Amino acid sequence: MKREPLNVPEALRQGRTLPYALIYSLSRMTLGPTPESVDLDELIEARFFNATEEVRIFRDETGLQAVRLVQEADDVTLNESFSLANRAAFGGTLTRTQTLDFDDDGQAFIACTRLTGWKEGPPNA
Repeated sequence: MKREPLNVPEALRQGRTLPYALIYSLSRMTLGPTPESVDLDELIEARFFNATEEVRIFRDETGLQAVRLVQEADDVTLNESFSLANRAAFGGTLTRTQTLDFDDDGQAFIACTRLTGWKEGPPNA
């Protein structure tokens, strides 16, 4: 997994090129197609993603931070999809990928978890 720190304006620029977003703000949460704009004043965390990369913007004690996570060809990964309960508001399924790494003793551990897919679903499915 390649990790690349970004400044917030660059993270927003790159994030808008990705098809999906999960955004937590003070007043609401959204999941689905990437919106045209993000209110940085209210932002808690934004995760823009596709199958191979995720751009995260998150708030810590110093303010907004950003990072880009990119899957590499030799990554060992686990994929898992979840059916969403509120399909009318959030869609049908959300997929996450966990990247594994190995310690000095050869024990596997989860080095990173990122969102990798979203599918719209019918409201009453």
